Amino acid sequence: MIFNVTKADLPPLPPSDIDSIVTTTDGSSISPPPYNPSSPTISNPIPATNCLDISRCKNITGSWRIDTSLRVPSLNDANDTDERGNVNLLGRFGDINAEVELVGDATSSRAVLRATATRGSITFKLISPRRQTAKIECASRSGSITVFLPPSFRGPITIGGVTRSLIFSPGIQSKLMTFSERDDQSSHFLGDYPQGGIGPDEKWEGDELSLTTGFGKIRLYYLGETIEPPKKSKRRFGR
Repeated sequence: MIFNVTKADLPPLPPSDIDSIVTTTDGSSISPPPYNPSSPTISNPIPATNCLDISRCKNITGSWRIDTSLRVPSLNDANDTDERGNVNLLGRFGDINAEVELVGDATSSRAVLRATATRGSITFKLISPRRQTAKIECASRSGSITVFLPPSFRGPITIGGVTRSLIFSPGIQSKLMTFSERDDQSSHFLGDYPQGGIGPDEKWEGDELSLTTGFGKIRLYYLGETIEPPKKSKRRFGR
């Protein structure tokens, strides 16, 4: 792997207290706000790849399509024994602005997508029109992280950082369960939680999101949601 994100394992999730975790008034399930019925895709389709590795000392900006069914040539890399990512982006002194579309469906193998910025911010947009699952890891030492997820995303979310500000969109909040919050870590689950729970020895193979930042904001949205601009100050000078 091109980076090593420090991340604590998710704590055991209670299998019998789900109803008490989800806050509703009538017992009905909560759905995210309406979305465009047509699944989004990259506007200008490009050939798909299975392994994208980019490391730059400046900004990284682009749109890519990932097909996990393609065969990848072996690499003589010391880290090749670890879980190999389908997308590995490393920006050393710049921002990362990435849009990734998965071409597989719900039966395809899970895609592994990583983005790391040592001195910059990250904006990561995942498009999965056929509901292929993904494991996403984003880490920034000093910048903010903004992630856009497809409505089909369903899985655990781990957020870590020394000091951070968390912003969840209304759509995300309506489907987000929080299991723990500490000064340097929080654990959540987005989407319909498994009725039988997730045991401590079970390996989760569905969607998964890990976000780590040292001193920046973390913002999480669904695709199609708009980032609200910061409110202007009404302070008057000279008084």
